[in-house]
Parts: sequence; C-alpha cells; structure tokens
Amino acid sequence: MRCPHCGQSLPKGTLTCQRCNADLSPTRRRKDLLVTLLVALIAIAAIMLLTHLVLCWHDAQMLLD
Repeated sequence: MRCPHCGQSLPKGTLTCQRCNADLSPTRRRKDLLVTLLVALIAIAAIMLLTHLVLCWHDAQMLLD
C-alpha cells in the first residue's frame, strides 16, 4: 500500500503514514472520496450551465440578424 499524500510504501492496514503522518483510516478516506466527488459534480454542473448560457446567447444573436 502507498500513502496517497506522499507516496511512501506502507504495510497493508496502516492507519497513519510514518513519513507524513497522514490519516489513512477508512473513515477519512471515505470522506476524502465524497469531497472529491462533490467537487467534480459541482464542476460538471458549472460547465453545463456555462455551455447552456453560451448556446442561448448564440441563438439570441442569430435571431437578431
């Protein structure tokens, strides 16, 4: 197993990295995963909204011509 923070090779089942003292408990890793997923979903929603706004603006410009 490797530490996701510093890359140190660790024995399987280690709860704390010996090099960087990162918390490697399953609860902490699950929370980190949820935060990452939430940020990804917000980013995708923002991109979709921006795309929609640009397309609506483009359609409005085409109607004016």
